[in-house]
Formats: sequence, structure tokens, C-alpha cells
Amino acid sequence: MTSRYESADSRKATPRKLARMARNAEKVPQGVRLDATRGSIVTVGERQWTFLLSREAAKEWRTLGSREIVVGALIYEHSGTAAPFVHRELVLTPRGRGLEMQVRDPDKGTLWAGPAFVNRGGDLEFSIPITRSTSSAKGLMKGRVKRDGRVFFTDSKLPRPVNKSQPVETDQG
Repeated sequence: MTSRYESADSRKATPRKLARMARNAEKVPQGVRLDATRGSIVTVGERQWTFLLSREAAKEWRTLGSREIVVGALIYEHSGTAAPFVHRELVLTPRGRGLEMQVRDPDKGTLWAGPAFVNRGGDLEFSIPITRSTSSAKGLMKGRVKRDGRVFFTDSKLPRPVNKSQPVETDQG
């Protein structure tokens, strides 16, 4: 990959880390409960998030796409914040005859969206074009979410931010 792009990877998270993130996460969307047993660690470049599946998505996995549902949340934690916070939400929405996966910022709304479907194996696959105001490169976030909360990235090409800053928690007080 060129220096204009970052690679994305994921790995299994310990049950202890998942439980801690579910318990301590701030800015969780109203009405969404995160499943402390279903998730994974997501790494993009040098930054790391914890992905937690929502309890609602885990419960209704067989009927995904019948209505809008928050599939899960990417939770960011670093020493500069008081607590880990929801940095992005993955939301599945029915669109015409298909499905759309949206990446939402809790403060700014939908950032990116692209097609999604549930494959024969029961995994939720998505392909989302990515653009950033801090980068001239256009990218692609492509992968799948499994029912157990593991996220896998395939052929993802994520544009590297020009100013490599960490996500910043905003004060909503």
C-alpha cells in the first residue's frame, strides 16, 4: 500500500476488554445497548478501536435488513480522555431492494455509506467508499461482520489523514 493509504486489521479481543469497554463507553447512541461478549479489536494504521456488536443486532441477526438497526460501535480510548467513547457507529438501513451500511459519527451524523448484504454464511458484508476532507485520496472500507462481533477487512484502502491527529472527544455539556 502506498503512503497515501493505511491498512486495516482486526483481531480477537479478550472478554475482559470487551466487558470493560461496554461498561465504560461514553456517547453510546440513545437506546443502544452494547453486547459485552461480542466484539473485536480494530486497528487502522497506528490507531486502535474496540468494535462491539449491539445486543439488538445479535438478537435479530437472522432478520437484519428488515429495519434500520445499529449493528455496532467503534469505541476509541487513549490516555487523553477520561473514558472510552463511541467514535463511530455502523448502522444498517434497508434501501429499496437492498441494504446500505452507514458509518456515522455520533456528533456529525452519516459520514459514509455503501451497499451491504448478508451472505450465505450469515455474515454481513459491506463496501463503503471513503473520502476525507483531510486527504485528497479516495478509499474503500470493505469487509464483513460476523454474528460473534468479529470484523474482517478485505481489500480495504483507507485514506491516510494529512494531519495524523487522534480522534478527539467533544464536550457535550
